[in-house]
Amino acid sequence: MGAACVRRRRRQGASVDPLGAGNTALVSALGGSSQVIGFWDVRKNVTVSGATVTAWDDVRGSSGFGPTFVGTGHAPAWDATNLIISNATSSQYLVTAATAALDYSGGISLVYVGSVPATATNYVFGLSASGATTRFLMLENVAGVITGKGQGNVIMSAGGSVASGAVIRCVFLFQRTTSFAGMMVPNTALSSAGTGGAPTVGNNLLSVFGLDAGSINTGAQCRAVLAIPGDITAGGTVMSPAMTAIDTWAKTHHTSADA
Repeated sequence: MGAACVRRRRRQGASVDPLGAGNTALVSALGGSSQVIGFWDVRKNVTVSGATVTAWDDVRGSSGFGPTFVGTGHAPAWDATNLIISNATSSQYLVTAATAALDYSGGISLVYVGSVPATATNYVFGLSASGATTRFLMLENVAGVITGKGQGNVIMSAGGSVASGAVIRCVFLFQRTTSFAGMMVPNTALSSAGTGGAPTVGNNLLSVFGLDAGSINTGAQCRAVLAIPGDITAGGTVMSPAMTAIDTWAKTHHTSADA
């Protein structure tokens, strides 16, 4: 009788999300797995060597989903207690292989959940064509402000200025099929650029803590990264339902803070 009660209680208990708490629900909110190019979360699929990160795979698996972030040879630091990837020195970064999955000629949206420190004017996260600015969507610190840059290295005009620093933020970057690129931190206005030209076709890569190389902006802390096909703003200038779902998830599971 007692054993039966134990089994009943176990069946009624909360189920464990195989992708990491809240991640399966977020994928569903974004339209299902086919609508998520890549989803990386420090709570899943981080390969470490000592106190450094040598690889970071998509929460859904290492094959058939987002490309692997590689750290071997330039591995950033790993905080196993707080689950944080960081770059203590300028030689530390993560980068994926260039892939057609990240071709952004049809539009793309990127999400960075982490800090943008004010240690230098340099890149923290983004997409590029193997380090070139021809195809380009990046996040960086510029004069103490979280700033986005689009194709041709154009700066997205200041909509709502958010200071760079140690605070974990949920930052959205997106490129539309036109020359319009944008950046938004929740609770601020849209920052945008419309002068970089329409996105060109080609294989692209993602970098964390640099532009396919180490960044002189050190001290960044990363918790999660997402890549989503198309313009997540749905052509708007305010938070869309998909953006709100991501922001809520980031605040719940990664303690991110709105502006």
